[in-house]
Amino acid sequence: MPGSFYSHLLAHPLSWLLLGLAFSSYARLIYIRLSAPSKQLTQRPKITTVPAIVITALPLIGLLGTIMGMQTSFSALVHSSSTAYTVTNGISQALMTTLLGIALAIPGWLLLWSTKAKIERKTMESLGEFVNQA
Repeated sequence: MPGSFYSHLLAHPLSWLLLGLAFSSYARLIYIRLSAPSKQLTQRPKITTVPAIVITALPLIGLLGTIMGMQTSFSALVHSSSTAYTVTNGISQALMTTLLGIALAIPGWLLLWSTKAKIERKTMESLGEFVNQA
């Protein structure tokens, strides 16, 4: 019996991994952007490295789900008792994880870009203050 879009989306364990990684990276970037003191931003320019790596990996994890879903479909084709539902369910899971990986990466890249721009701006401001003091 076919389920809803969300039931297919959340049925795959990689979907939960993608959601957890994305939201933890979003939370870290939002904290850096809104709460971190300017001094901390200028002293630690690599503060966004881990969220950047995680956000960049999201589509790749989605592609791993694609491979797993296609493996499910092809395994079902090998068995003579497989039904069309079994085959299409694997394809559906494959496409859902790819969709989720890309859909979570795009806002992450935008948030990362704006956070890095803020860090750059704060660094330039602190350098300007340093030059003016000298």
